[in-house]
Amino acid sequence: MKPNILIIYTDQQRFDTLGCNGNPLIQTPNIDALATNGCNYLDAHVSCPICVPSRVGMFTGQWGIQSGSTNNSGASFLQNKHDDLFHHLKSHHYTTALIGKNHCIPNDQLDEYLDYHTTATHTAMDNPRTDDEKAMCEVRSDKMQAPIAEEPTPAQASITNWCADACIEYLQEDRDKPFCCWLSIPDPHPPYMVCEPYASMYDNVDVPGPVWREGEMDNKPARQRIAVELDRFSGQYPEPNDIIQLRKTYWGMVSQIDDAIGRVIDTLEQTQQLDNTIIIYTSDHGDYMGDHRLIRKGVDCYSATTHVPMIWHWSNKIKHYRGDAQMSNTDIYPTLCELVDIPCPDSVQGKSHAAFLTGDDAHVHEYIFSHHGDPGQPLQDIPATKREELIHDPHNNFLLSRDWYSGHCFAIRNKQWSYMMTPGDVDELYDRNKDPNELTNLASDPQYAATINDLRERLINWVQESNAELMSLSPSTGC
Repeated sequence: MKPNILIIYTDQQRFDTLGCNGNPLIQTPNIDALATNGCNYLDAHVSCPICVPSRVGMFTGQWGIQSGSTNNSGASFLQNKHDDLFHHLKSHHYTTALIGKNHCIPNDQLDEYLDYHTTATHTAMDNPRTDDEKAMCEVRSDKMQAPIAEEPTPAQASITNWCADACIEYLQEDRDKPFCCWLSIPDPHPPYMVCEPYASMYDNVDVPGPVWREGEMDNKPARQRIAVELDRFSGQYPEPNDIIQLRKTYWGMVSQIDDAIGRVIDTLEQTQQLDNTIIIYTSDHGDYMGDHRLIRKGVDCYSATTHVPMIWHWSNKIKHYRGDAQMSNTDIYPTLCELVDIPCPDSVQGKSHAAFLTGDDAHVHEYIFSHHGDPGQPLQDIPATKREELIHDPHNNFLLSRDWYSGHCFAIRNKQWSYMMTPGDVDELYDRNKDPNELTNLASDPQYAATINDLRERLINWVQESNAELMSLSPSTGC
């Protein structure tokens, strides 16, 4: 029988929140073990650093500027015009399943894409089983925009454990076809809350704070400057220890996920399915966590939100590797097709890494791309009255509002450089070796003109090759 596929997918998890990715303080032994015995990409980036376009990018193998998925609205969900991974695997005798967060497939079409589904959001799950689970849903119901909140319910009632339990039940079923199961865990996305023992797990750990510098936004695109001027960071985390406490809570959410995944992996082993299951561990995007004095996510392509974990495991089939090979989440679809020996649709734009994963082939990418935003002119200013509304509305995540979505940001990265282009606004260039956190924009320095011209040309060619119906990419306005 062809190998099973288990895609373990977290929501809004930063790359640096795993021990295997160089964090010596966080406790993630089960995910670390997957990485140690598999292939761990240290330079993987999502095609678009928000939920829906990233998920659609993974399941179509297409850039959002091609598929039409560029924001978090229902119009960006998977559509019948897409030759998606679920339908493709079903046509090759796979059974498909979703356990956890959807935010990708139209709810009224779940049965068309999936043979099995049981879903959860950030605040609830299908059919809570116990009084504790019902209480947990009630406690979480109004916490999405809270800076941080307490989780009084026991660990077994958490959404993360509910997802793991549902996945374990699924894995224990008898079936005569291989499966593709998408285990989509809603955390560590807001609401930022976690139960004990994870809530206090990092109380005595010196968790590092966010990275930013004074004057950082002086020569960056307008919507980034305005986001910092509105200063949700200080509004929600006014004291230095507030953002540290948020980070400790976030780490606790990741450690809870790790424990849940350990139970899932144990089940695969106990049911003698581990050796014949391709496991992928990744996330749809990252989280600023205060970097650049920003919170959550926004319309740009900083590595804080594009850079994600990317671990592949397949016992005795995938090599043991930990290195700086680049991968895009659009590459997952074609890689799986080649690994399970089925044809890949012509519509897929990503590249297969199968030869790299299973042999000595060189890295697949020299350059990797990301995009963010909708067609239109980029934000240049917000009236004072609108600013007040955006600052003080506790239910409004302004970094996902229409004001910020207008106008694309495009990014290209290689081993040394991150170059970002916002047509109609300033360029950005960062030296990834000297400035991995992308704090100092070098684009106005004449000594880098040739580098910028080369990267801009490659980026524009990529957009054009994506057949995107976009505005004409006129030269940048400079700094």
